[in-house]
Amino acid sequence: VNATYRAPMDLRNESRLVFAERPNGQTTIEKLTDPNQMKATHKCTLFVSEGGVLKMKYGSVACNLMWDDYQEPMLPFDDFIRGQQCSEIYLESDMIAVGAIMNDKPELLTQEQRYGTNVYNRSEFHCFSNYGAGGQFINDTTPDMTEYEGYFNVAEKYQY
Repeated sequence: VNATYRAPMDLRNESRLVFAERPNGQTTIEKLTDPNQMKATHKCTLFVSEGGVLKMKYGSVACNLMWDDYQEPMLPFDDFIRGQQCSEIYLESDMIAVGAIMNDKPELLTQEQRYGTNVYNRSEFHCFSNYGAGGQFINDTTPDMTEYEGYFNVAEKYQY
């Protein structure tokens, strides 16, 4: 079964993305306001994409700080996410976010908010920097300043 994932219509992301054309090196800046622009192709319940890499610069982002040690057995997800601290990180230099694209619809945890944004039942992008800041990406807290450059590797055909 092949399907095209489309983000829910109530998903709001008004951040700017920079698109670079590989052959000529030209870049364009677009503002993502239509969730139908965010697509990935999947097959059955398997990952068919390695996800993507985002390079973020300028402004600030909110990230959950990841624990050094996890309680065993693992807490249910709702309890796990409530136990994490969320910090606003000023981007001193580029920050890299590495993620995976999943083939099931994300659901909002409406009772959990970070910097005015509802948290999804899973966050797939983890951030790293060369100055020690990072964590689990939650939100862009300065959408008019933060700039993203994205590299995505979505599969066109799945062989098994």
